Amino acid sequence: IKSYFYSVSFSFDNLNKYFEDHELLGKIRTLTNCMKKVYERYFHIIRPYRSDLENVKKNHYPLPIGLFSSMLLGNVYLKDLDRSIMTIPGVMHYGRYVDDILLVIDKTIDKNENTTSLLEEIFIKTGLFHKEGTNLKFNKFDTSCKVS
Repeated sequence: IKSYFYSVSFSFDNLNKYFEDHELLGKIRTLTNCMKKVYERYFHIIRPYRSDLENVKKNHYPLPIGLFSSMLLGNVYLKDLDRSIMTIPGVMHYGRYVDDILLVIDKTIDKNENTTSLLEEIFIKTGLFHKEGTNLKFNKFDTSCKVS
């Protein structure tokens, strides 16, 4: 996933959705409020240098690269992507660690076919992604998260 950490539009308001209203969220509310302040400050600092962050919604933040919580939240954020890819016919194995994806597909590739056309066939025809320029964009996210 290209430029994943900058392209995520993460909102701490959605933590209940991501963690299915788990009771532990109430116990760590102070910690999540501190994390939110770190993300707000990070966004405020990098925004003038990143033109791709102009359309980020209010109370949504990119993930600070290298911060452990970013890796955790990045994995949680893409849980719907994981579920969706696992339902695609022909996917024999799917593995992801934050923005790195390993996908094994049961498909014989014609010598004239390239990886891009294969990705388009699998992801666009299933409605999981749509093409935006030279990139594929996941339909269930309101972000600029690009897959190439």
